[in-house]
Amino acid sequence: MNTIKIYWNEISVVLNNIYLEGIEEVRVEYPFLEIPLLKINMEKSEIEILADKKDFDRGRKDLPKFLQWDLANHHDFLDSLIIGGVIPFKNAKDVERLLKLKMEEISEPFFAPKPIFIGIDTNIAYYKAISNFYSYDKFGYAIAKTVLEEIDARIHDKYTPREIDYFQSLPYGKYAKYFVNGSVKESRIAKMALGEILWMEKNLKTLRVKSGEYVADKEMRDRVIVESYAKFAEEYGVEVIVMSADKDFAFHAESYGIPSIHLELPHDFPVRIHAEFENVLKLIYVLAEIMGIIKIRDYIILGEFPGKGSEDYAEGALFLTTKDKRVLRDIEICRRWINEQ
Repeated sequence: MNTIKIYWNEISVVLNNIYLEGIEEVRVEYPFLEIPLLKINMEKSEIEILADKKDFDRGRKDLPKFLQWDLANHHDFLDSLIIGGVIPFKNAKDVERLLKLKMEEISEPFFAPKPIFIGIDTNIAYYKAISNFYSYDKFGYAIAKTVLEEIDARIHDKYTPREIDYFQSLPYGKYAKYFVNGSVKESRIAKMALGEILWMEKNLKTLRVKSGEYVADKEMRDRVIVESYAKFAEEYGVEVIVMSADKDFAFHAESYGIPSIHLELPHDFPVRIHAEFENVLKLIYVLAEIMGIIKIRDYIILGEFPGKGSEDYAEGALFLTTKDKRVLRDIEICRRWINEQ
């Protein structure tokens, strides 16, 4: 088997090689539980959801408690569809309309508004809402210190040798060797959220904002975050619009006189979804990251691998394991071509 570190957009090379074999549809599977997750029709740019809650419950039912906790569940799968950008927020069109109105205000020559910053709640980083949907160069972005602390608090555990043994007892358990000293699922998801923040800081006008003391109570932390943005707006003479997927967070913002955007999480997940090709690639990346491992035909894609660092999360790095040397060659050719531009 050949192994190479790839980036999320290079999954396109894998899909392209499959398509050139005359195969229009591929299944994405979760090999540790032998669950088919979804089917991708590359000709129609369509995703068909295959897995349901019963599939995950049945697969995890009699496993040791640690595996039941760490292996992906149905909720993780549904979250992946949102984080990957193939399922929009329920009120996505309303939010986009509001933000476009704000941009028009900024562009109005006879109206000189304050600079506008979008201050994010922690869940916005987890859902990758900015990079997927709401990245605008006319806005600044603010990240409260408490948001970073909430993410960091979930980056804690690594797999122990005994836990690796548990994985080795599963189907495709031989790939557990890539998890040695790696991060557990909760930590991987938090690191992916941190990767979103690093992406924002690299690609958008993003500032870190001072916060009050970190507290144990979640509701109190929400107030600390909102207060951080209120003080930032006052001290720097800017307008801050806070964005959260938590309705209560929006209420806290109102009490501080700060406008808010509440992103409503979807409740209905259609069986068939039309998706742009870029979002298909992002979804595959997110599935590999959250589940640790996915399978597409004979290709194994790993979200966890030895030596994975913060920049790897920011850039969407994965490990690809395959017998097909043509894919490795094509990836190298694409990289050389891009570097020569």
